[in-house]
Amino acid sequence: MNKQQKREQFFAQPRTKIEGVRDDIIEFYKLEETGQIIGEYHMELGLFDEPKEIGFFADTHINFCDEIDMQDEELSFTYECRQWLKHGETVPVMIKAMDVCEHMDATVVGGDTLDYLSHGAMELVKKHIYDRDPSVLSCVANHDITKQMETGRPDKLTHKERYAILQTIWPHDIHFAARTLDDKLTLVAVNNTPPGYSDYVYEKLKTEIETARAEGRKILLFEHEPITTGNPKDIDSEPYWELNRDRDNFYNGGSWLCRFETMSEQNRKTYDLICSSADVIKGIFCGHLHSAYYNEILASYTDDNGKHDAVIPQISYAANAYLYGRKFGENKFENSWRVGNVMRIIVK
Repeated sequence: MNKQQKREQFFAQPRTKIEGVRDDIIEFYKLEETGQIIGEYHMELGLFDEPKEIGFFADTHINFCDEIDMQDEELSFTYECRQWLKHGETVPVMIKAMDVCEHMDATVVGGDTLDYLSHGAMELVKKHIYDRDPSVLSCVANHDITKQMETGRPDKLTHKERYAILQTIWPHDIHFAARTLDDKLTLVAVNNTPPGYSDYVYEKLKTEIETARAEGRKILLFEHEPITTGNPKDIDSEPYWELNRDRDNFYNGGSWLCRFETMSEQNRKTYDLICSSADVIKGIFCGHLHSAYYNEILASYTDDNGKHDAVIPQISYAANAYLYGRKFGENKFENSWRVGNVMRIIVK
């Protein structure tokens, strides 16, 4: 049985629609035999006779310290202070997410995989994600590169030193990586952790876009933080599925790269590159906000006939770490379950 047949068999199990969420663009359902929550999203790009499928999940927030960490003054203090998801509470849902993704043509992990930079958490992520599928693309995010969480203290190590620690388990260049399916669709994972895009990411992404355009490939861009849509109407956006927040500002909001009017010159350069490449970049997928949002970025592209207005869909997906159920009060759930939320991106 090939991968496509195994996938069809896996997704043939009974499913139950998640009630109380929008489903006009993303369909949310629970698999009844294996239990995972799936957010299914279809893209018609005219690339494949048989669709390709990408598994995407983000924000597992693995909070775990081992004996090595307890010898580290920073981490032992963080262990005392940080209570959310303590003792590796979300390891089972990380495994459940990978149980879905093993049936996919590619897997992308969207950042905040670690809750903070501990040896114990790194070993768990390496074992259950990167060793299980060395071809995984993985975005880095702010939680992944700090040893301080709810301590009120700054990190003792520099960004460079912390990135070097994390790179020891990362399956590829921590700042930029790409994988192409059948010479037609390229998945690109970039680092846009605050303060945002680096010159290195800009140059790598620019080259990838130019090469893809010349070769007739399309790109799906994966990064942890969403970017501004450039559209003032998105100042008050409702989620497709509310888990952590009920509104967000995708025009000029609190997220670092959603500040259209005050974006830094450094970030504006990469933002403009993305927004002027709508002929190549066909979707952006993020985590970070923990609820699920769909927006369209005002974009364009230029060809022999001139400049054309376009949009690039952007999905900020729900956190893998959360409990899912029928919400009845502040941070409380009735009949809740923790099962491994995965986005199923189906591309034709």
